[in-house]
Amino acid sequence: MKTKIFLSTILLVLCFFAFSCSSGNPVSSNPADISEGNTADGIAGITADGDELKAEISPDSWSKNWVNSEGRVIVKISGEGFDNIDPESVKMIGPEGGEVTPFKALLGGYLFRPRFYKKEVITLIPELNKGDKHEIQITGNFKDGGSFVLKDWIYIGKKGNVDLRARVIPKNWKLNWTESEKPVKVKIKGTGFDTVVPGSLVIAGGGGEITPYAANLKDNYYDALFYQKDAIGLFPDAESGDKVEIQVKGSLDNGDTFSFDFNIKIRGKKNKGKD
Repeated sequence: MKTKIFLSTILLVLCFFAFSCSSGNPVSSNPADISEGNTADGIAGITADGDELKAEISPDSWSKNWVNSEGRVIVKISGEGFDNIDPESVKMIGPEGGEVTPFKALLGGYLFRPRFYKKEVITLIPELNKGDKHEIQITGNFKDGGSFVLKDWIYIGKKGNVDLRARVIPKNWKLNWTESEKPVKVKIKGTGFDTVVPGSLVIAGGGGEITPYAANLKDNYYDALFYQKDAIGLFPDAESGDKVEIQVKGSLDNGDTFSFDFNIKIRGKKNKGKD
């Protein structure tokens, strides 16, 4: 009799344990299961481990004149897992479900940057009405499993934060500039050029940043001057023939930011006596 009671008790305990395990919150054995991140400033991130990725589409002002343009639209993806994205899986999806793929993707610094042709992304918007705002999705997979969906907003016409254009002069930088106080010029044109916050403008590259020694607002562009010695100083280990990437970054007085990527060629020889 005692033996039967003991066995019955064990059976009840086992049943209770099994029921508790099956009725609780499910826990996945797959570390790549996705979870939705927080939404902030119109950007929603979904990542493999719950940490937020962010996407910034540049430029965010799109034009109907892009139908034949091979210019670039760059998506800057940052955050946990940016360096684990499978470039072949990335897509840009429009508000009605159309999609395009990048022609190239770059990984460097703290950014993953897929690049799309303007003539292709503009096809994602079926009706191009000036001033309209549209949500664009960037989707893809991680190399070790899991997927993500990122969102950003674009505008039709000149409402977004970058109908701006920038030039860097010259685009060939010389190794013997180490003591030169001649200028590297940055010219910013386009809608909003006159709202650039002077103290915000920098050239970034090689893990550092430099600021201009002079800045002037002209009739139709914003002009900033940087010392050549500071510019070449961003790349102390560069050799002649190297190609390096810089960014011209800043903000506008409405709080929006802008960033332009440039490829710079390193030329010449170092000054005598310099390593």
